[in-house]
Amino acid sequence: TNRKEYVEKSLKGALAPEVLAAIRKNGIPFQQWANYRTPYQWVPTFAVSHPPTEIGMNFFNGESAYYNFPMEPVFTATPHPVPNEIEFHYAVNGEGAKDYYILRFDEAEMLTVFARLGANHKSLQLEFDPKLPKEQTQVRLRNDKEAIPLKKFTVKKIGSS
Repeated sequence: TNRKEYVEKSLKGALAPEVLAAIRKNGIPFQQWANYRTPYQWVPTFAVSHPPTEIGMNFFNGESAYYNFPMEPVFTATPHPVPNEIEFHYAVNGEGAKDYYILRFDEAEMLTVFARLGANHKSLQLEFDPKLPKEQTQVRLRNDKEAIPLKKFTVKKIGSS
């Protein structure tokens, strides 16, 4: 195989067809990596009186973290990148079996709302309102003046733990 065929085969094996088509049409999105690395001053919060005790996070830039809740000063004192996935155990009624929630966020929506509400270093809250069935869970990003409900996230279907 020549170099061109090898590169083409490698790209097809590594990228989803729609991603490869977008790169061919628009070029390599170099700015995307800068967006992934942009940190914001944000904390997760819960719209209910009995939040979980632990929360796991994966970020679009590839980092991940696991924290006790309420958030430890090591998290609240420093800015963090935009999350692409957050997981926690939660009992909707505050007692009994806890359901395991894994929320996956839409990249374009998250990067857009974080950039909009987090401009000028505003502090943000990513607020969760867990529900059963899990598809009814609500998530909002808010600053001191505005809140935007997220519409394009998914909640992975996993039973009680």
